[in-house]
Amino acid sequence: FNSKNANWGGEITDERGEQLGNFVIAHEFIILNDSQSAPTFSTANGRSWIDLTLVYQTLKNSIEQWNILDEESLSDHQIISFQLAQQSAERKKRITQKGYLKLFDYIQKETWFQYWTQSNYSENQIDILLNILYSKFQQWVKKCERNVKETPQAVPWWNQELQLMGLKTNALRRRYQRNNTSMRPLYKRVYYEYKQDYKDAIIQAKITSWQTYCQSETKRSLFGIPYKLTFNKLKTSSIIPPIQTINKTLTNTLVDSIKYIIDTLFPMEDLSADSTYMTNIREYIQSPPTSSPDNNFTYKEVETIISKLRQKTAPGLDNINVNTLRQYWHRHPNFFLSIFNSCLNTGYFPRTWKQGKLLLLNKQDKDPSLPDSYRPICLNSLLGKILEKLIYNRLYYFLFSKQLMHPLQFGFTHNKSSTLALYNLTSHLKQIKTNSKTALLISLDFSGAFNSLRYPIVLAYLKQNNCPYNIYNIMHSFFLERNITYITQNEQQINRNINLGYPQGSPLSPILWNIVIADLLDIKFPSFVFIQAFADDVVLVIEGKSRRELENRSQETLEFIGEWANKRKLKFNHKKCKYLLVSRGEYLQKRPPIIYFQKK
Repeated sequence: FNSKNANWGGEITDERGEQLGNFVIAHEFIILNDSQSAPTFSTANGRSWIDLTLVYQTLKNSIEQWNILDEESLSDHQIISFQLAQQSAERKKRITQKGYLKLFDYIQKETWFQYWTQSNYSENQIDILLNILYSKFQQWVKKCERNVKETPQAVPWWNQELQLMGLKTNALRRRYQRNNTSMRPLYKRVYYEYKQDYKDAIIQAKITSWQTYCQSETKRSLFGIPYKLTFNKLKTSSIIPPIQTINKTLTNTLVDSIKYIIDTLFPMEDLSADSTYMTNIREYIQSPPTSSPDNNFTYKEVETIISKLRQKTAPGLDNINVNTLRQYWHRHPNFFLSIFNSCLNTGYFPRTWKQGKLLLLNKQDKDPSLPDSYRPICLNSLLGKILEKLIYNRLYYFLFSKQLMHPLQFGFTHNKSSTLALYNLTSHLKQIKTNSKTALLISLDFSGAFNSLRYPIVLAYLKQNNCPYNIYNIMHSFFLERNITYITQNEQQINRNINLGYPQGSPLSPILWNIVIADLLDIKFPSFVFIQAFADDVVLVIEGKSRRELENRSQETLEFIGEWANKRKLKFNHKKCKYLLVSRGEYLQKRPPIIYFQKK
């Protein structure tokens, strides 16, 4: 603070010290430093008490062992050390490696599974069987857990040599500071020279440790942590601050902040505001198509999916991780195959697998106080994900075999990469320039594409194209009675039912979006309009001979797409919607066309 005040040390009070003292009183802070505290700043020219620790009164009793350390800090400022009571080392129950071996033994020896291997269980029976499965799992987990003391990890570059150098630096510092004889200048020089050697040794140890780490990680994977750090792709946990509401006020608590973010990202659908188009669709999807059912899932289908699961795939609320899931499958495959096939035959997606664990990731370069600056990720049960992937494979085969996968939909599908999308677009643009034509390239970005999609649109598309009725029914069940849970660090749960959109992180989400966007791509636009999509982004290329023609054609096309989106209650992020003029020479460059989209 660079403020001097006798109340927190020393004998001098300056103007800045008076101002800071008044600030502390006005905001009801407590200063942990006092007039008897050791100096926090020390140089060869003097010492001072300018580093303070301020806390709210409510936190005062949580601060333990506050102290100014008489150790070398490699700085002119002294180290201030304290502990928060709730952050002291705690013992938490976890399953260790030995505990997992015990858990796997329980799974192997359980004989209950072998009595339930039919493929025609009712919805109620499926729920009962899954409840018993999870009940047994929780009992085994409690038997296999043990208290594990959490201790902070030591820095990897620290070694015994640095520890000895630190002790020697402290000793040289104390010898120099406590000596008032003619030897003091010599002791001072020796101390500062050795202190510099200590700094250099720490820097070199850090560099060597980092180089060793990068080399070892790169051997494992070229796209590991060093790559993610370099390109700013490393995901870290978000610290959620007070959130700005629509009334420009701030939320008061963490729970209020999370609830407001969830309300913004997962709005509840108001059925009374449905358009005639949506009302007719809801009536249309009430009955399944009159089609043949799809075949039962096979052992090989499930085995292939489980074998391809990534080892570090995060579990859902049931806490069954990949290794545990594989043990379940390898020991009792008939039980799980019967559950999956019963779900298919009854057209039922179990409720317990529709409960997602919500994570909120702060978007890069976005204001963390705004609710739409967070990207929601739902972690679903791995068992539920297996069923979703089984449905995905059948659904993809159905769409592909019926030639319903639009050729101009790139991303979210097989053999349609971003490279192919870029090649297809640039080829069209090159043709325009070769023919000396003029065009506008317009990119459209949907706002919250996954969170705002209406499931009746998907079901109507499947019914119109005569999807197998058991696939249709299980998809219908998949959309209903979904909910998400956010768990805070102190284990407080915030629950929310959702009736709109698809969960991000679901294996089915990409193909469901493809079904919706295919409806737009299937529209027969005029010959001067080129359209293609990559994932949830749409690009248009609109040709025209003059500025006015470009404006008129673009406005007509955008108005049509806007109406198409409004019918389906889809919204656009206008800040991300851009256009680029494609022309030869300076024609139209000095006075480019003016385009409006939804009056913006």
